[in-house]
Amino acid sequence: MIELTDITNTINFQFAIVGYEFPDSKDNWCLLKVIVQQNNNRFEKTDPALEIADLHTLYNWFDDLSKSRLPSHAELWFTEPCFSLAFIASKNQKVTISIKLSGELKPDFCFDDPYELHNDGTIVFQLAESNFIAILENLKQWIEKYPPRK
Repeated sequence: MIELTDITNTINFQFAIVGYEFPDSKDNWCLLKVIVQQNNNRFEKTDPALEIADLHTLYNWFDDLSKSRLPSHAELWFTEPCFSLAFIASKNQKVTISIKLSGELKPDFCFDDPYELHNDGTIVFQLAESNFIAILENLKQWIEKYPPRK
């Protein structure tokens, strides 16, 4: 499970690949589980939001950012538009990104956000080296555990 805390230090966001959508078929959709918590509010949902190939795309995107390289795409979205990411900035060895949750993955509560940083299901994170190590290790494990099926 990848766990991140937003830039206001009030929203905890976790996500993980927890299996194939159809374990007994050759379908390459995987189940993405997300958990969003702020104060007493908690949202948890599992949805077939990513394909197996998307895990490689995510790995490469985060790997580029971890090495202070611009990723091939500043914004990253997938076939299912309920989970997307965007590169915002890199400064002082920290990378700022946003993750937008929409549709089935949008939290069912409004963020307590006096600065309006998290409108529309978008959460902003500042990532350090330790975050990248954890993210890349998790993605690598998921890629190995859920290979493409033919």
